[in-house]
Amino acid sequence: MRAPLLSLCLLFPSSLLAQPHELQAPITLFFSYKCQPCRAMHKFLKDYAQRHQVKVDFIEVEKHPESISRYGLRATPTVFIKNEPVDLSKITSFEDFEHLLLAGPKG
Repeated sequence: MRAPLLSLCLLFPSSLLAQPHELQAPITLFFSYKCQPCRAMHKFLKDYAQRHQVKVDFIEVEKHPESISRYGLRATPTVFIKNEPVDLSKITSFEDFEHLLLAGPKG
């Protein structure tokens, strides 16, 4: 079994909300500049957005602390694709993640 691509920086030990509020962009990254995995994901998604001409919202949790409870964030980075959170623990490479982004959320 391959290791996850990124480790996560924990915000809270448990989920705060069952249903997140609707997000505007097709892809949203909740991140912190203090978090190394967040910086890597930010760079990847910025490049991805330019290559595929897709809108990505980047929300820094320190500047928007209300987003932690509003969207039920437990760790950073957290990515939503079309209002669905992505389980980053199952992503083993940026190539895998790009395939997931191109396919969109399941369900």
